[in-house]
Amino acid sequence: MNKDQILILVKNIRNQQLLEELLAGQFDLKNLNSIEDYGNIDLIITDFYSYAKSKKLIKNIIKQQQPLLLPLILITRQDKKEKLENNTFTQIRDIVEIPVAKDKLLKKINYLLKLRLYSKQAEKKYDLIVENSPIGICVVKNQQLIYVNSYLNQIFSNKFRKILEVNQKLKQSLLTNQESLFDYELKLDFGNKKVWLIINSELMPYQEESTWIYIIKDITEQKQKEARINYMLYHDELTGLYNRRYLNKYLNELAKNKTFPISFISIDINGLKKINELFGNQSGDQVLIKLTEIIKVLLTEADTLFRVGGDEFLISLPAKKLKQAEELMDEIKTSSFEFKDQQLQFSIGTGAAARVNPAENLELTIERSVDNMYLNKMNDDYSLKSYIVKSMLTTLEAKSFETNEHADRMRKMAISLGKEVNLKRSQLDELSMLAVLHDIGKVAIPESILKKPARLTEEEFKVVKTHPEIGYRIVQSIPKLENVAQGVLAHHEKWNGQGYPQGLKGETIPIIARIITIIDSFDVMINKRSYKEAYSMDYAVAELRRCSGGQFDPLLVNKFLTKVL
Repeated sequence: MNKDQILILVKNIRNQQLLEELLAGQFDLKNLNSIEDYGNIDLIITDFYSYAKSKKLIKNIIKQQQPLLLPLILITRQDKKEKLENNTFTQIRDIVEIPVAKDKLLKKINYLLKLRLYSKQAEKKYDLIVENSPIGICVVKNQQLIYVNSYLNQIFSNKFRKILEVNQKLKQSLLTNQESLFDYELKLDFGNKKVWLIINSELMPYQEESTWIYIIKDITEQKQKEARINYMLYHDELTGLYNRRYLNKYLNELAKNKTFPISFISIDINGLKKINELFGNQSGDQVLIKLTEIIKVLLTEADTLFRVGGDEFLISLPAKKLKQAEELMDEIKTSSFEFKDQQLQFSIGTGAAARVNPAENLELTIERSVDNMYLNKMNDDYSLKSYIVKSMLTTLEAKSFETNEHADRMRKMAISLGKEVNLKRSQLDELSMLAVLHDIGKVAIPESILKKPARLTEEEFKVVKTHPEIGYRIVQSIPKLENVAQGVLAHHEKWNGQGYPQGLKGETIPIIARIITIIDSFDVMINKRSYKEAYSMDYAVAELRRCSGGQFDPLLVNKFLTKVL
Protein backbone atom coordinates (compact mmCIF):
# COMPACT_ATOMS: atom_id res chain seq x y z
CA MET A 1 0.00 0.00 0.00
CA ASN A 2 1.42 3.37 -1.04
CA LYS A 3 2.15 5.79 1.76
CA ASP A 4 0.91 9.36 1.66
CA GLN A 5 3.58 11.71 0.27
CA ILE A 6 4.52 14.71 2.39
CA LEU A 7 6.68 17.48 0.92
CA ILE A 8 8.83 19.14 3.60
CA LEU A 9 9.99 22.68 2.76
CA VAL A 10 11.80 24.13 5.78
CA LYS A 11 14.95 26.26 5.96
CA ASN A 12 16.09 25.20 9.41
CA ILE A 13 18.05 21.93 9.12
CA ARG A 14 17.32 21.02 12.72
CA ASN A 15 13.58 21.43 12.15
CA GLN A 16 13.77 19.33 9.00
CA GLN A 17 15.60 16.55 10.84
CA LEU A 18 13.10 16.74 13.68
CA LEU A 19 10.16 16.40 11.28
CA GLU A 20 11.81 13.49 9.50
CA GLU A 21 12.39 11.74 12.84
CA LEU A 22 8.76 12.28 13.89
CA LEU A 23 7.22 11.18 10.59
CA ALA A 24 9.68 8.58 9.27
CA GLY A 25 8.19 5.19 8.55
CA GLN A 26 4.62 6.44 8.50
CA PHE A 27 4.77 8.66 5.43
CA ASP A 28 6.73 8.96 2.19
CA LEU A 29 8.76 12.10 2.99
CA LYS A 30 9.98 14.27 0.10
CA ASN A 31 12.00 17.45 -0.40
CA LEU A 32 12.61 19.56 -3.50
CA ASN A 33 15.55 17.40 -4.48
CA SER A 34 13.77 14.06 -4.17
CA ILE A 35 10.33 14.90 -5.51
CA GLU A 36 9.55 13.42 -8.92
CA ASP A 37 5.93 14.41 -9.55
CA TYR A 38 4.24 17.29 -7.79
CA GLY A 39 0.89 15.72 -8.68
CA ASN A 40 1.50 12.91 -6.16
CA ILE A 41 2.01 15.17 -3.15
CA ASP A 42 -0.65 14.67 -0.47
CA LEU A 43 0.43 17.32 2.05
CA ILE A 44 3.00 20.12 2.37
CA ILE A 45 4.79 21.16 5.56
CA THR A 46 6.68 24.43 5.38
CA ASP A 47 7.99 27.24 7.56
CA PHE A 48 7.40 30.93 7.08
CA TYR A 49 10.71 31.57 5.28
CA SER A 50 10.31 28.70 2.80
CA TYR A 51 6.65 29.53 2.25
CA ALA A 52 7.47 33.13 1.37
CA LYS A 53 10.33 32.04 -0.89
CA SER A 54 8.41 29.21 -2.59
CA LYS A 55 4.95 30.75 -2.61
CA LYS A 56 4.69 30.71 -6.39
CA LEU A 57 5.84 27.08 -6.53
CA ILE A 58 3.34 26.08 -3.87
CA LYS A 59 0.57 27.87 -5.74
CA ASN A 60 1.46 26.01 -8.94
CA ILE A 61 1.53 22.68 -7.10
CA ILE A 62 -1.95 23.34 -5.74
CA LYS A 63 -3.21 24.25 -9.22
CA GLN A 64 -1.63 21.14 -10.68
CA GLN A 65 -3.39 18.92 -8.20
CA GLN A 66 -6.52 17.23 -9.46
CA PRO A 67 -8.34 17.21 -6.11
CA LEU A 68 -9.54 20.56 -4.86
CA LEU A 69 -7.75 20.18 -1.55
CA LEU A 70 -3.98 19.96 -1.00
CA PRO A 71 -3.40 20.56 2.73
CA LEU A 72 -0.61 22.96 3.74
CA ILE A 73 0.80 23.10 7.29
CA LEU A 74 2.93 26.06 8.39
CA ILE A 75 5.32 25.54 11.30
CA THR A 76 6.47 28.58 13.23
CA ARG A 77 7.49 29.86 16.64
CA GLN A 78 5.03 31.79 18.75
CA ASP A 79 6.96 35.03 18.39
CA LYS A 80 6.82 34.73 14.59
CA LYS A 81 3.13 33.87 14.33
CA GLU A 82 2.01 37.50 14.53
CA LYS A 83 4.04 38.37 11.43
CA LEU A 84 1.98 36.12 9.16
CA GLU A 85 0.28 38.01 6.37
CA ASN A 86 -3.52 37.72 6.08
CA ASN A 87 -3.38 36.44 2.53
CA THR A 88 -1.41 33.38 3.58
CA PHE A 89 -4.54 31.87 5.08
CA THR A 90 -6.10 31.28 1.67
CA GLN A 91 -3.68 28.38 1.18
CA ILE A 92 -2.58 27.37 4.68
CA ARG A 93 -4.92 24.83 6.33
CA ASP A 94 -3.20 24.75 9.76
CA ILE A 95 -0.43 26.46 11.75
CA VAL A 96 1.70 24.43 14.15
CA GLU A 97 3.80 26.11 16.82
CA ILE A 98 7.15 24.44 17.43
CA PRO A 99 8.33 22.61 19.35
CA VAL A 100 5.41 20.20 18.98
CA ALA A 101 4.63 16.77 20.42
CA LYS A 102 4.65 13.87 17.99
CA ASP A 103 1.07 12.75 18.75
CA LYS A 104 -0.27 16.27 18.30
CA LEU A 105 1.47 16.68 14.95
CA LEU A 106 0.32 13.25 13.75
CA LYS A 107 -3.24 14.04 14.76
CA LYS A 108 -3.25 17.23 12.68
CA ILE A 109 -1.62 15.52 9.69
CA ASN A 110 -4.00 12.55 9.75
CA TYR A 111 -6.99 14.87 9.99
CA LEU A 112 -5.86 16.89 6.97
CA LEU A 113 -5.05 13.75 5.00
CA LYS A 114 -8.52 12.47 5.74
CA LEU A 115 -9.95 15.70 4.34
CA ARG A 116 -7.78 15.21 1.27
CA LEU A 117 -9.02 11.64 0.90
CA TYR A 118 -12.59 12.89 0.98
CA SER A 119 -11.61 15.43 -1.64
CA LYS A 120 -10.11 12.72 -3.86
CA GLN A 121 -13.18 10.55 -3.51
CA ALA A 122 -15.41 13.48 -4.33
CA GLU A 123 -13.30 14.31 -7.36
CA LYS A 124 -13.49 10.76 -8.72
CA LYS A 125 -17.26 10.81 -8.45
CA TYR A 126 -17.59 14.34 -9.74
CA ASP A 127 -19.09 13.57 -13.12
CA LEU A 128 -21.48 10.96 -11.77
CA ILE A 129 -22.64 12.99 -8.80
CA VAL A 130 -22.75 16.43 -10.37
CA GLU A 131 -23.71 15.82 -13.98
CA ASN A 132 -26.26 13.10 -13.26
CA SER A 133 -27.41 14.47 -9.94
CA PRO A 134 -31.18 14.75 -9.40
CA ILE A 135 -30.57 18.28 -8.12
CA GLY A 136 -29.29 21.38 -9.85
CA ILE A 137 -25.72 22.53 -9.25
CA CYS A 138 -24.09 25.70 -10.47
CA VAL A 139 -20.88 27.57 -9.67
CA VAL A 140 -20.56 31.36 -9.58
CA LYS A 141 -17.23 33.19 -9.44
CA ASN A 142 -16.88 36.97 -9.53
CA GLN A 143 -20.64 37.22 -10.17
CA GLN A 144 -20.23 35.15 -13.32
CA LEU A 145 -21.79 31.76 -13.93
CA ILE A 146 -18.93 29.36 -14.68
CA TYR A 147 -20.69 25.99 -14.41
CA VAL A 148 -24.22 24.58 -14.74
CA ASN A 149 -25.00 20.87 -14.49
CA SER A 150 -27.41 19.08 -16.79
CA TYR A 151 -30.24 18.78 -14.28
CA LEU A 152 -30.37 22.53 -13.71
CA ASN A 153 -30.58 23.06 -17.45
CA GLN A 154 -33.33 20.46 -17.58
CA ILE A 155 -35.40 22.39 -15.04
CA PHE A 156 -35.31 25.43 -17.31
CA SER A 157 -35.58 23.58 -20.62
CA ASN A 158 -31.88 24.17 -21.41
CA LYS A 159 -32.34 27.93 -21.15
CA PHE A 160 -30.91 28.47 -17.68
CA ARG A 161 -28.24 31.00 -18.67
CA LYS A 162 -30.69 33.01 -20.75
CA ILE A 163 -33.34 32.98 -18.03
CA LEU A 164 -30.76 34.00 -15.46
CA GLU A 165 -30.02 37.16 -17.40
CA VAL A 166 -33.65 38.32 -17.63
CA ASN A 167 -35.18 37.03 -14.39
CA GLN A 168 -34.25 39.53 -11.71
CA LYS A 169 -35.36 37.35 -8.78
CA LEU A 170 -33.16 34.48 -9.92
CA LYS A 171 -30.30 36.81 -10.83
CA GLN A 172 -30.44 38.49 -7.43
CA SER A 173 -30.45 35.14 -5.65
CA LEU A 174 -27.51 33.64 -7.56
CA LEU A 175 -25.24 36.29 -9.05
CA THR A 176 -25.43 39.35 -6.80
CA ASN A 177 -26.13 37.60 -3.51
CA GLN A 178 -23.12 37.65 -1.17
CA GLU A 179 -24.57 35.68 1.74
CA SER A 180 -24.89 31.97 2.33
CA LEU A 181 -28.36 30.61 1.65
CA PHE A 182 -29.89 27.81 3.66
CA ASP A 183 -33.10 26.21 2.37
CA TYR A 184 -34.00 29.47 0.66
CA GLU A 185 -37.23 29.04 -1.28
CA LEU A 186 -37.70 30.96 -4.52
CA LYS A 187 -40.88 31.04 -6.57
CA LEU A 188 -40.52 31.92 -10.25
CA ASP A 189 -43.46 32.75 -12.47
CA PHE A 190 -43.10 32.03 -16.18
CA GLY A 191 -46.58 32.93 -17.34
CA ASN A 192 -48.65 29.75 -17.20
CA LYS A 193 -45.82 27.86 -15.52
CA LYS A 194 -44.71 28.32 -11.94
CA VAL A 195 -41.44 26.89 -10.67
CA TRP A 196 -40.48 26.52 -7.03
CA LEU A 197 -36.79 26.20 -6.16
CA ILE A 198 -35.03 25.58 -2.88
CA ILE A 199 -31.49 26.96 -2.82
CA ASN A 200 -28.52 26.30 -0.57
CA SER A 201 -25.17 27.98 -1.14
CA GLU A 202 -21.67 27.75 0.23
CA LEU A 203 -18.70 30.08 -0.20
CA MET A 204 -15.72 27.95 -1.22
CA PRO A 205 -12.08 29.00 -1.74
CA TYR A 206 -11.09 27.97 -5.24
CA GLN A 207 -7.70 28.88 -6.72
CA GLU A 208 -7.40 31.72 -4.22
CA GLU A 209 -10.67 33.26 -5.34
CA SER A 210 -14.07 33.34 -3.66
CA THR A 211 -16.41 30.96 -5.42
CA TRP A 212 -20.07 30.27 -4.64
CA ILE A 213 -21.47 26.80 -5.12
CA TYR A 214 -25.26 26.60 -5.36
CA ILE A 215 -27.32 23.49 -4.78
CA ILE A 216 -30.71 24.03 -6.40
CA LYS A 217 -33.63 21.64 -6.22
CA ASP A 218 -36.88 21.85 -8.14
CA ILE A 219 -39.57 21.48 -5.49
CA THR A 220 -42.50 22.41 -7.72
CA GLU A 221 -44.06 18.95 -7.47
CA GLN A 222 -43.48 18.93 -3.72
CA LYS A 223 -45.13 22.35 -3.41
CA GLN A 224 -48.08 21.13 -5.45
CA LYS A 225 -48.39 18.11 -3.16
CA GLU A 226 -48.12 20.36 -0.11
CA ALA A 227 -50.82 22.59 -1.55
CA ARG A 228 -52.96 19.50 -2.08
CA ILE A 229 -52.24 18.27 1.45
CA ASN A 230 -53.02 21.70 2.88
CA TYR A 231 -56.23 21.71 0.89
CA MET A 232 -57.15 18.25 2.17
CA LEU A 233 -56.20 19.34 5.68
CA TYR A 234 -59.10 21.76 5.70
CA HIS A 235 -61.45 20.31 3.09
CA ASP A 236 -63.59 17.22 2.77
CA GLU A 237 -62.31 15.14 -0.14
CA LEU A 238 -65.73 14.01 -1.38
CA THR A 239 -67.71 17.26 -1.31
CA GLY A 240 -64.92 19.85 -1.34
CA LEU A 241 -66.49 21.52 1.70
CA TYR A 242 -64.55 22.80 4.69
CA ASN A 243 -64.07 20.07 7.32
CA ARG A 244 -64.14 19.99 11.11
CA ARG A 245 -60.47 20.93 11.40
CA TYR A 246 -61.12 24.12 9.47
CA LEU A 247 -64.24 24.70 11.57
CA ASN A 248 -62.06 24.86 14.71
CA LYS A 249 -59.81 27.43 13.03
CA TYR A 250 -62.84 29.35 11.76
CA LEU A 251 -64.43 29.46 15.22
CA ASN A 252 -61.23 30.81 16.74
CA GLU A 253 -61.30 33.69 14.26
CA LEU A 254 -64.96 34.39 15.00
CA ALA A 255 -64.22 34.34 18.73
CA LYS A 256 -61.41 36.87 18.31
CA ASN A 257 -63.70 39.18 16.36
CA LYS A 258 -66.59 38.64 18.82
CA THR A 259 -68.93 38.12 15.89
CA PHE A 260 -72.54 38.90 16.80
CA PRO A 261 -75.20 38.17 15.80
CA ILE A 262 -74.43 34.77 14.32
CA SER A 263 -76.49 31.62 13.83
CA PHE A 264 -75.73 28.00 13.00
CA ILE A 265 -77.72 25.26 11.30
CA SER A 266 -76.89 21.60 11.97
CA ILE A 267 -77.96 19.06 9.34
CA ASP A 268 -77.90 15.28 9.46
CA ILE A 269 -78.86 12.82 6.71
CA ASN A 270 -81.36 10.28 8.01
CA GLY A 271 -80.31 6.68 7.53
CA LEU A 272 -77.16 7.29 5.45
CA LYS A 273 -75.57 4.16 6.90
CA LYS A 274 -78.54 2.11 5.76
CA ILE A 275 -78.33 3.65 2.26
CA ASN A 276 -74.68 2.56 2.12
CA GLU A 277 -75.55 -0.94 3.30
CA LEU A 278 -78.45 -1.43 0.89
CA PHE A 279 -77.25 0.39 -2.22
CA GLY A 280 -73.48 0.68 -1.73
CA ASN A 281 -71.17 3.49 -0.64
CA GLN A 282 -71.32 5.06 -4.10
CA SER A 283 -75.02 5.79 -3.61
CA GLY A 284 -74.32 7.22 -0.18
CA ASP A 285 -71.63 9.45 -1.68
CA GLN A 286 -74.09 10.68 -4.31
CA VAL A 287 -76.54 11.62 -1.55
CA LEU A 288 -73.82 13.64 0.21
CA ILE A 289 -72.83 15.39 -3.02
CA LYS A 290 -76.45 16.15 -3.95
CA LEU A 291 -77.26 17.58 -0.53
CA THR A 292 -74.14 19.75 -0.77
CA GLU A 293 -75.36 21.11 -4.11
CA ILE A 294 -78.85 21.78 -2.73
CA ILE A 295 -77.50 23.71 0.26
CA LYS A 296 -74.87 25.74 -1.62
CA VAL A 297 -77.48 27.16 -4.01
CA LEU A 298 -79.33 28.67 -1.04
CA LEU A 299 -76.32 30.27 0.69
CA THR A 300 -74.89 33.77 0.36
CA GLU A 301 -71.19 34.61 0.05
CA ALA A 302 -71.05 35.41 3.77
CA ASP A 303 -72.35 31.95 4.73
CA THR A 304 -70.01 28.97 5.19
CA LEU A 305 -70.91 25.31 4.79
CA PHE A 306 -68.93 22.58 6.57
CA ARG A 307 -69.05 18.81 6.45
CA VAL A 308 -68.28 17.96 10.06
CA GLY A 309 -68.92 14.21 10.06
CA GLY A 310 -69.91 11.27 7.93
CA ASP A 311 -73.52 12.39 7.55
CA GLU A 312 -73.34 15.74 9.36
CA PHE A 313 -73.19 19.27 7.98
CA LEU A 314 -72.99 22.66 9.65
CA ILE A 315 -73.82 26.09 8.23
CA SER A 316 -72.38 29.25 9.76
CA LEU A 317 -74.49 32.36 9.21
CA PRO A 318 -72.67 35.52 10.36
CA ALA A 319 -74.89 38.58 10.88
CA LYS A 320 -78.06 36.43 10.78
CA LYS A 321 -80.49 36.02 13.65
CA LEU A 322 -82.36 32.87 14.61
CA LYS A 323 -85.46 33.68 12.57
CA GLN A 324 -83.39 34.06 9.39
CA ALA A 325 -81.59 30.79 10.15
CA GLU A 326 -84.88 28.96 10.67
CA GLU A 327 -86.23 30.33 7.39
CA LEU A 328 -83.13 29.06 5.56
CA MET A 329 -83.42 25.74 7.38
CA ASP A 330 -86.99 25.35 6.13
CA GLU A 331 -85.85 26.15 2.57
CA ILE A 332 -83.17 23.46 2.76
CA LYS A 333 -85.62 20.86 4.08
CA THR A 334 -88.13 21.76 1.39
CA SER A 335 -85.52 21.59 -1.39
CA SER A 336 -84.22 18.22 -0.22
CA PHE A 337 -87.78 16.89 0.13
CA GLU A 338 -88.72 18.09 -3.36
CA PHE A 339 -85.66 16.46 -4.88
CA LYS A 340 -86.87 13.50 -6.91
CA ASP A 341 -84.58 10.68 -7.89
CA GLN A 342 -85.55 7.04 -7.70
CA GLN A 343 -82.02 6.06 -6.65
CA LEU A 344 -81.26 9.00 -4.34
CA GLN A 345 -84.28 9.54 -2.13
CA PHE A 346 -83.29 10.81 1.30
CA SER A 347 -84.50 12.93 4.19
CA ILE A 348 -82.64 15.17 6.62
CA GLY A 349 -82.87 16.34 10.21
CA THR A 350 -82.15 20.01 10.89
CA GLY A 351 -81.71 22.26 13.90
CA ALA A 352 -80.86 25.94 14.30
CA ALA A 353 -79.48 28.06 17.13
CA ALA A 354 -78.27 31.65 17.47
CA ARG A 355 -75.58 33.10 19.68
CA VAL A 356 -77.44 34.60 22.64
CA ASN A 357 -74.81 37.24 23.37
CA PRO A 358 -71.28 38.19 22.17
CA ALA A 359 -69.73 36.36 25.12
CA GLU A 360 -71.35 32.97 24.50
CA ASN A 361 -68.94 30.23 23.51
CA LEU A 362 -69.64 29.44 19.86
CA GLU A 363 -69.24 25.73 20.50
CA LEU A 364 -72.16 25.95 22.92
CA THR A 365 -74.20 27.68 20.23
CA ILE A 366 -73.39 24.87 17.80
CA GLU A 367 -74.16 22.27 20.46
CA ARG A 368 -77.63 23.80 20.89
CA SER A 369 -78.18 23.59 17.14
CA VAL A 370 -77.20 19.91 17.25
CA ASP A 371 -79.57 19.27 20.17
CA ASN A 372 -82.37 20.94 18.26
CA MET A 373 -81.52 18.82 15.22
CA TYR A 374 -81.87 15.60 17.24
CA LEU A 375 -85.20 16.79 18.62
CA ASN A 376 -86.23 17.38 15.03
CA LYS A 377 -85.10 13.90 14.02
CA MET A 378 -86.96 12.33 16.94
CA ASN A 379 -90.14 14.12 15.92
CA ASP A 380 -89.72 12.87 12.35
CA ASP A 381 -91.17 9.38 12.37
CA TYR A 382 -88.54 7.80 10.16
CA SER A 383 -86.78 5.30 12.40
CA LEU A 384 -88.16 1.78 12.39
CA LYS A 385 -85.49 0.79 14.93
CA SER A 386 -87.06 2.91 17.68
CA TYR A 387 -90.20 0.74 17.47
CA ILE A 388 -88.09 -2.41 17.55
CA VAL A 389 -86.36 -1.22 20.73
CA LYS A 390 -89.68 -0.36 22.38
CA SER A 391 -90.91 -3.83 21.52
CA MET A 392 -87.80 -5.36 23.07
CA LEU A 393 -88.29 -3.38 26.30
CA THR A 394 -91.90 -4.55 26.52
CA THR A 395 -90.76 -8.15 26.07
CA LEU A 396 -88.05 -7.69 28.71
CA GLU A 397 -90.55 -6.35 31.24
CA ALA A 398 -92.76 -9.37 30.69
CA LYS A 399 -90.01 -11.98 31.12
CA SER A 400 -87.95 -10.43 33.94
CA PHE A 401 -88.15 -8.25 37.03
CA GLU A 402 -87.21 -5.10 35.08
CA THR A 403 -90.09 -2.60 35.08
CA ASN A 404 -90.84 0.80 33.63
CA GLU A 405 -91.13 2.13 37.18
CA HIS A 406 -87.59 0.93 37.94
CA ALA A 407 -86.29 2.63 34.78
CA ASP A 408 -88.11 5.89 35.58
CA ARG A 409 -86.73 5.99 39.14
CA MET A 410 -83.24 5.27 37.83
CA ARG A 411 -83.52 7.98 35.19
CA LYS A 412 -84.44 10.66 37.72
CA MET A 413 -81.68 9.75 40.18
CA ALA A 414 -79.09 9.30 37.41
CA ILE A 415 -79.85 12.72 35.89
CA SER A 416 -79.60 14.36 39.33
CA LEU A 417 -76.22 12.74 39.96
CA GLY A 418 -75.05 13.57 36.44
CA LYS A 419 -75.82 17.24 37.00
CA GLU A 420 -73.93 17.20 40.30
CA VAL A 421 -70.77 16.06 38.50
CA ASN A 422 -71.29 18.59 35.68
CA LEU A 423 -72.02 16.24 32.79
CA LYS A 424 -72.74 17.95 29.47
CA ARG A 425 -76.26 18.01 28.13
CA SER A 426 -75.43 15.35 25.57
CA GLN A 427 -74.05 13.10 28.35
CA LEU A 428 -77.19 13.65 30.43
CA ASP A 429 -79.25 12.57 27.42
CA GLU A 430 -77.09 9.46 27.08
CA LEU A 431 -77.42 8.79 30.80
CA SER A 432 -81.20 9.05 30.54
CA MET A 433 -81.26 6.52 27.70
CA LEU A 434 -78.84 4.21 29.50
CA ALA A 435 -81.17 4.13 32.52
CA VAL A 436 -83.80 2.63 30.22
CA LEU A 437 -81.62 0.48 27.97
CA HIS A 438 -78.86 -0.84 30.28
CA ASP A 439 -80.42 -4.30 30.72
CA ILE A 440 -81.95 -4.63 27.26
CA GLY A 441 -79.58 -7.51 26.51
CA LYS A 442 -81.56 -9.67 28.97
CA VAL A 443 -84.23 -9.96 26.29
CA ALA A 444 -82.07 -12.77 24.87
CA ILE A 445 -81.72 -14.59 28.23
CA PRO A 446 -84.20 -17.44 28.88
CA GLU A 447 -87.10 -16.45 31.14
CA SER A 448 -86.48 -19.58 33.20
CA ILE A 449 -83.14 -18.15 34.25
CA LEU A 450 -84.27 -14.53 34.70
CA LYS A 451 -87.18 -15.49 36.98
CA LYS A 452 -85.58 -18.44 38.74
CA PRO A 453 -86.38 -18.07 42.47
CA ALA A 454 -83.42 -20.14 43.63
CA ARG A 455 -79.70 -19.35 43.43
CA LEU A 456 -78.35 -19.57 39.86
CA THR A 457 -75.92 -22.31 38.94
CA GLU A 458 -72.48 -21.39 37.65
CA GLU A 459 -73.56 -22.18 34.08
CA GLU A 460 -76.76 -20.12 34.44
CA PHE A 461 -74.80 -17.17 35.80
CA LYS A 462 -72.45 -17.38 32.79
CA VAL A 463 -75.50 -17.05 30.55
CA VAL A 464 -76.74 -14.00 32.48
CA LYS A 465 -73.31 -12.38 32.23
CA THR A 466 -73.64 -12.30 28.44
CA HIS A 467 -76.41 -9.69 28.55
CA PRO A 468 -74.10 -6.60 28.49
CA GLU A 469 -72.54 -7.73 25.21
CA ILE A 470 -75.92 -8.65 23.71
CA GLY A 471 -77.31 -5.29 24.78
CA TYR A 472 -74.28 -3.53 23.35
CA ARG A 473 -74.91 -5.06 19.92
CA ILE A 474 -78.58 -4.09 20.03
CA VAL A 475 -78.02 -0.47 21.06
CA GLN A 476 -75.03 -0.05 18.77
CA SER A 477 -77.35 -0.63 15.81
CA ILE A 478 -79.29 2.52 16.69
CA PRO A 479 -77.87 5.66 15.02
CA LYS A 480 -76.22 8.17 17.36
CA LEU A 481 -76.23 5.86 20.40
CA GLU A 482 -72.61 4.69 20.25
CA ASN A 483 -71.81 6.13 23.71
CA VAL A 484 -74.96 4.63 25.18
CA ALA A 485 -73.95 1.27 23.69
CA GLN A 486 -70.57 1.55 25.45
CA GLY A 487 -72.44 2.29 28.68
CA VAL A 488 -74.59 -0.81 28.21
CA LEU A 489 -71.47 -2.90 27.66
CA ALA A 490 -69.78 -1.50 30.79
CA HIS A 491 -72.62 -1.24 33.33
CA HIS A 492 -71.39 -4.34 35.21
CA GLU A 493 -67.75 -3.25 35.33
CA LYS A 494 -66.31 -2.50 38.79
CA TRP A 495 -64.12 0.36 39.95
CA ASN A 496 -61.46 -2.15 41.13
CA GLY A 497 -61.36 -3.93 37.76
CA GLN A 498 -63.08 -7.12 38.92
CA GLY A 499 -66.29 -6.64 36.93
CA TYR A 500 -67.34 -7.98 33.53
CA PRO A 501 -67.24 -8.39 30.54
CA GLN A 502 -63.98 -6.48 29.88
CA GLY A 503 -62.51 -6.09 33.36
CA LEU A 504 -62.27 -2.31 32.98
CA LYS A 505 -60.91 -0.37 35.94
CA GLY A 506 -61.33 3.12 37.37
CA GLU A 507 -61.92 5.96 34.94
CA THR A 508 -61.51 3.68 31.94
CA ILE A 509 -65.13 2.74 32.66
CA PRO A 510 -67.45 5.26 30.93
CA ILE A 511 -68.81 7.70 33.52
CA ILE A 512 -72.42 7.07 32.51
CA ALA A 513 -71.88 3.35 33.24
CA ARG A 514 -70.28 4.17 36.62
CA ILE A 515 -73.33 6.25 37.53
CA ILE A 516 -75.87 3.65 36.39
CA THR A 517 -74.26 0.80 38.34
CA ILE A 518 -74.60 2.84 41.56
CA ILE A 519 -78.19 3.91 40.85
CA ASP A 520 -79.26 0.42 39.72
CA SER A 521 -77.80 -1.26 42.81
CA PHE A 522 -79.38 1.31 45.13
CA ASP A 523 -82.84 1.11 43.56
CA VAL A 524 -82.85 -2.70 43.59
CA MET A 525 -81.94 -2.69 47.30
CA ILE A 526 -84.64 -0.28 48.48
CA ASN A 527 -87.50 -1.68 46.38
CA LYS A 528 -89.39 -4.93 46.79
CA ARG A 529 -89.07 -7.64 44.18
CA SER A 530 -91.01 -10.88 43.89
CA TYR A 531 -87.95 -12.78 45.05
CA LYS A 532 -86.99 -10.45 47.97
CA GLU A 533 -88.22 -7.84 50.41
CA ALA A 534 -87.04 -4.23 50.26
CA TYR A 535 -84.00 -3.33 52.34
CA SER A 536 -84.04 -0.28 54.56
CA MET A 537 -82.59 3.02 53.39
CA ASP A 538 -79.91 2.83 56.11
CA TYR A 539 -78.88 -0.62 54.91
CA ALA A 540 -78.66 0.52 51.28
CA VAL A 541 -76.59 3.59 52.20
CA ALA A 542 -74.25 1.48 54.33
CA GLU A 543 -73.86 -1.03 51.50
CA LEU A 544 -72.95 1.72 49.01
CA ARG A 545 -70.35 3.05 51.45
CA ARG A 546 -68.97 -0.46 52.01
CA CYS A 547 -68.54 -1.05 48.28
CA SER A 548 -67.18 2.44 47.57
CA GLY A 549 -63.74 2.14 45.98
CA GLY A 550 -64.33 -1.53 45.25
CA GLN A 551 -67.44 -1.99 43.16
CA PHE A 552 -68.29 1.71 42.85
CA ASP A 553 -66.54 4.97 41.97
CA PRO A 554 -65.92 6.55 45.44
CA LEU A 555 -66.37 10.13 44.21
CA LEU A 556 -69.72 9.32 42.61
CA VAL A 557 -70.90 7.43 45.71
CA ASN A 558 -70.06 10.44 47.88
CA LYS A 559 -71.87 12.82 45.51
CA PHE A 560 -74.90 10.53 45.39
CA LEU A 561 -75.17 10.16 49.16
CA THR A 562 -74.54 13.82 49.99
CA LYS A 563 -76.22 15.64 47.10
CA VAL A 564 -78.87 13.39 45.54
CA LEU A 565 -80.52 11.49 48.41
